[in-house]
Order: sequence, then C-alpha cells, then structure tokens
Amino acid sequence: METKENKHRIEGHLYLVTEDRLNEVFLWDFTDKPDVEFLESDLPSEVLAFATEGAMLKYEKGQYILYSPDGFDMLEDEEV
Repeated sequence: METKENKHRIEGHLYLVTEDRLNEVFLWDFTDKPDVEFLESDLPSEVLAFATEGAMLKYEKGQYILYSPDGFDMLEDEEV
C-alpha cells in the first residue's frame, strides 16, 4: 500500500534537504522540481545523521543515500 509520504519516493531521483529539525526532515525533489516540499518521516537513524539542511540525497534501491553534502551549491550551479 502506498502512503502519502512514499508517493514522493521515486527511484533515481535526487532530493534536497530543505530543513532538518528534531528528527523531522523536509525534502524537495531536485529532479522534478515541484513547487512543494514534503516531510519524510521514515528515515533510519544512520540517514538522519547526514540528512542535514543543504545535503542532497538520492533515492536508490528503496532507500535514501547521501549523494552530496553540498546540495545548495548544486542548486546554485544550475541557476547560473
């Protein structure tokens, strides 16, 4: 069954961590660039350790992995 949260998880997509607070992580789909961000509440503790504001995650093989600690830099590079 697909939940509201996992409908945002798309294999191979990059996600920018827009905010992290008290184990709540908000992500924005850097690949599709929608107008909304979403709360990802099902992250294991090892992912929470590197899912800090500005990091870029990749959803791969059913889990998030660290793609780059410099997601904001990647966003700025694309806007140039």
